[in-house]
Amino acid sequence: MKNLYKSIMIRIFKNPFYIFGCMAAFAITFIVAWSNSPIQLPIKGDTNEKMIFVSAAMVAFFTIFVPLITNTEYSDGVIRNKLISGYTQEDIYKSSLLAHMTAAFVMWGVYMLAGIIAGAKVNSKFILSNIVILLAVLSYVSTMMILAFRLTKMITLIIGAMFVFQLYFNFVIFGNLFISLSKGVLNRIIVIIYNIPALGQWFSNTYLGEEFNNPGRIIQLLISVLVIIVCTFIGTYKLNKRDLV
Repeated sequence: MKNLYKSIMIRIFKNPFYIFGCMAAFAITFIVAWSNSPIQLPIKGDTNEKMIFVSAAMVAFFTIFVPLITNTEYSDGVIRNKLISGYTQEDIYKSSLLAHMTAAFVMWGVYMLAGIIAGAKVNSKFILSNIVILLAVLSYVSTMMILAFRLTKMITLIIGAMFVFQLYFNFVIFGNLFISLSKGVLNRIIVIIYNIPALGQWFSNTYLGEEFNNPGRIIQLLISVLVIIVCTFIGTYKLNKRDLV
């Protein structure tokens, strides 16, 4: 599985779209977060808060990137060749998931570097909030991997990926409404459910939602880890018995 992981990482790091994504992550984060930037967007808060706000772009990026890379491996016959070489579909799935998580980690590192250069104050809240963002993005990648391996036709896959992204986006909008209308135990339950999607965790760490829909960053980290475990189980469940067409 080590060789599988390395081969996918090489394809990812050579991919022009990924290279562009990392460059864009640096440029957008720096331009938005830097207090002296010539481009001032209507985003309140200091550099740290602006960084968190713009981090949602990574979720949008992997909505496209994970399906793109995985489906290309299907259409180019790469996955079929790996099966012929003796690897199982579960081996390929897990190595692909780990590779895409590594790619997400690298992009997050680029985003962090840009924010620090732009003047972010590195303190405990900054570190913990951005680790929450990292785990949320990784959980989102694990969600996209389910679609990427189960939907082998590009059109169907893109529609499915965009549907999930739109579903998460609407979940944030309507979730805020339900949270504002609920109280007590019901409110806490809704807040936890709200933080299952990556965009829910993103919004609850911005200045817009931190006060009323953030269950605590440790809980958010635990939720993301649980999502990754569940998605990995779903993604690999009876995968080896599937006929590759």
